[in-house]
Amino acid sequence: MWLSLAIALPALAADPLLLPGAPLQAGQPGTVELWAPDLPSDARLKAHAAGARVGAVERLDDGRLRVPVEPGQAGPLALALQVRGPEGKEESTFEVPVVAAFEGGLRATPAQARVVLGRDKLLELAIEPARASAQPPAERRLVVHGSVGRMDAPRSTGSGWTVRWTPPPTLAEPTFAVLGFADGAAPAGMPGWAAVPVLVETPLRFDVEPGAQCSLRAGEESAAAIADPEGSLALRIALHPAVARGELQCTVDGRAFTRAVSLPAGQHPWLGWQPLPPRVTAGASIPLQVVVVEDDGSPRLAGTMPTVTASAGVVGPLQLVGHGLAAGTWTAPAQPGSVRLAARLLGQEVEATIEVVAELPRGSAVAEPPILGDGARDARLAVSGLVPHSVLGQGAALRGRVASDAGGATATVRMDAGRRSATVVLAPELPQSGLVPAAVVGWADTPTLPAGHREPVGLVLAVVDTMGLPVPGVTLALSATGGTVAASTRTDSAGLARVALAPVSDGLLVVHATAAGLQGSVPVLVGLADGALADAPGSGPDRTRILRERLRAALPTVLLARHGQAVGQLPLTSRGAILPPADPATASSAAEAAGQALAAQAEAVARTRPPRPAREEAWARFAVAAATVPHSYRLTSDGDEGLPAEVVADQGDLLRGQVAGAPALHLRAVVQPADLPLGFDARLQGRYEGYVVNDEGFTRLDLQGAAGLRVPLPPTGIARPYLLGQFEYSRVPVFTYADFREENPDKATGARLLTAGVPGARLGGGVGLVLGDLLVEVEGTETLAPWPVQTRAEVGAEYALAPLVGLRAGLELGFRSFRFDLDPAEARVTDQQHALSFGLLFLLR
Repeated sequence: MWLSLAIALPALAADPLLLPGAPLQAGQPGTVELWAPDLPSDARLKAHAAGARVGAVERLDDGRLRVPVEPGQAGPLALALQVRGPEGKEESTFEVPVVAAFEGGLRATPAQARVVLGRDKLLELAIEPARASAQPPAERRLVVHGSVGRMDAPRSTGSGWTVRWTPPPTLAEPTFAVLGFADGAAPAGMPGWAAVPVLVETPLRFDVEPGAQCSLRAGEESAAAIADPEGSLALRIALHPAVARGELQCTVDGRAFTRAVSLPAGQHPWLGWQPLPPRVTAGASIPLQVVVVEDDGSPRLAGTMPTVTASAGVVGPLQLVGHGLAAGTWTAPAQPGSVRLAARLLGQEVEATIEVVAELPRGSAVAEPPILGDGARDARLAVSGLVPHSVLGQGAALRGRVASDAGGATATVRMDAGRRSATVVLAPELPQSGLVPAAVVGWADTPTLPAGHREPVGLVLAVVDTMGLPVPGVTLALSATGGTVAASTRTDSAGLARVALAPVSDGLLVVHATAAGLQGSVPVLVGLADGALADAPGSGPDRTRILRERLRAALPTVLLARHGQAVGQLPLTSRGAILPPADPATASSAAEAAGQALAAQAEAVARTRPPRPAREEAWARFAVAAATVPHSYRLTSDGDEGLPAEVVADQGDLLRGQVAGAPALHLRAVVQPADLPLGFDARLQGRYEGYVVNDEGFTRLDLQGAAGLRVPLPPTGIARPYLLGQFEYSRVPVFTYADFREENPDKATGARLLTAGVPGARLGGGVGLVLGDLLVEVEGTETLAPWPVQTRAEVGAEYALAPLVGLRAGLELGFRSFRFDLDPAEARVTDQQHALSFGLLFLLR
């Protein structure tokens, strides 16, 4: 990261808090959520981060801040939030985890080149990523598909996976088994495939001379037989799917003859599906990928692509996207049911069946009355939008179960007489996933709790696939910060798991859940604000957050209470609110209580606090680079008093394509102190130059330096602008005649080197572009002494190898022009001094 970390002041209760969730994914859009209910209403908010695209901060009514973020690389991301108000500004920095994106394709290596049906019982394949990735294979969830036979579940190895393929018991003809592989979380993102020839023992018959002894060779296989008295030759041979012709050799009555024969193989291309999900939600669009193998087993590189038809839904045309891989899309119909897909090419066909299931239902639950009076134990819940006869109840404070009536519109909850509150989760029967896990999501029944709360709070956890369908039977490892929770749990047949978090302190409590290489976090706020979060908070990739919100909408949660204590989360179709304590006599309806909650929430948001003094970042950067300096030199004079009329020296010229020049060393140090709007920028350039004047050679070590102030300007997006103001000192060579004759200037000979020092003021500026681990800096300056004497333009690229070390490359173009009064003559020196440099960069914080 090229932006330095902010030096944060100790966190106070009113400071913004990071609401954790699923880690962001490199290269994918995501959202970071912050909890800041006490920010002034007129505060201006801005967020930025090195190595990430950051959008405008969205301020929600319940005290949350949403920051769109698209990180460029894996690793901790330092997100800085800047708050500006009438009395100044402050900046807080949050560390957000970023995991690697799935990248690269897959390659498969079969343990053997072919399979003979009936002889070989199974085939093992080694599958590896086509190129290195920061995401280890153990954390990738591989899915497989075979055009024929059966494929076992992949087993992870240190560098990839192994997969066993069992051929079918019988085949009508030899074939290529097209075996496809993909990542379950991104099936279209990293596909791979292998075409394994399957040889089939095939009976053949040829007409030859009676009694002829013949042998047939087809590829690497051969078979022999004797023709019957009628001249019919019958034999069996293992045919290869790519071998279309064979050689038949026969002998009869001492004569031998050979002829080529056609074989029932190698006549057409072969097709195979890449892995498809067995279930998709209604209306979803998924990628379709078909592998096309030519009759000789090679991938199709051009020509006609397969056509795909579907018994329902809409299929887009297939296009060639890689060697042997044709891709398109299919949009599922709006109605559930089984859909048959068929890919056809030149008479060949492969089929696939996908089950379309209903999209996750979105329901609401309202408890009337929301507060139970003394002696009341039963609550009638009006349920809408949920599948009838599929309402379930969960909660330790319940006696018995939740049962819907015949119409599916109401359900009855009975609360344990010994408890003061109860949580009810109404869950329809959810279709089980047909894919591997893609995300861990969760939320708390009560995201915010009052100070000192130590009773357990319920959490719902789910492991979902890319379609948002829950995956059953997945074990999650659990841990908690600021509370205690069970060590693990397992999703039930509906793909859900409920756990209880027992707070042990006030503050931000976080439950961490991991499963199948995936991570998720559920935050709970205890005693941090008067307001209340309305829905499940948390950061994470946008796709994961959408899946969580869809699943949570299908699982309404109702928090019941009695004796005037805490009340319900209503309404659940929108954001809802945790209602404040109220008198049962006045809280006559859920709508009235919700209005009271929103009014209290608005009052909390309206409270302001004076901003704390601004705090700035502190960092230092030191670069050392070797360089080559092509340059050209020209001196002219308007007199003849010991000065030549013109001197031209050339040691390469970058603008004319001459890269080689004087060797040089460039040093540069940039320091930005904390709490100051000004920084320090110093540079030193040493060059070993050579000149040839009047047939005489001159060499010298030239040193040029500059030091002064660097003024950073407010960043915009990935750009980091700045201004420069420095003192500079240059040494300029001036040549004269070594032997000058006043009586005969035409006979002046030789040359002599003088040096003139030029102090000046260097003014300019530039902009740094932060592109992940790469910083591209463009700078322009002008030196004044007192008039303009030197113009420079520089482009530098710095790439981080480690947190504190990187590589640097630079290109500098410089033009100088000096006038010297060497009484009685005046000399003018102009030169071009360019530089190509490569070196190391050291970043200190």
